[in-house]
Amino acid sequence: EEQRAFWDGWVAAERRHFAEDPSRPYADLLVRQRPQGYEVLPGPAGIAGPTLFLTHRDGPSAVC
Repeated sequence: EEQRAFWDGWVAAERRHFAEDPSRPYADLLVRQRPQGYEVLPGPAGIAGPTLFLTHRDGPSAVC
């Protein structure tokens, strides 16, 4: 339970950090973790390279 509380707090803090990231407007891509893998989205600056919507993971996520 303590570990779950830690990760819940960590994930929230990480999201706040990246939402406030001053380099975000210059990002070509944004990557978000989803239950089935990672979602790659165009960033505010546009997209560099091929469009990838989802990459599949090999094992369970480190953050549960």
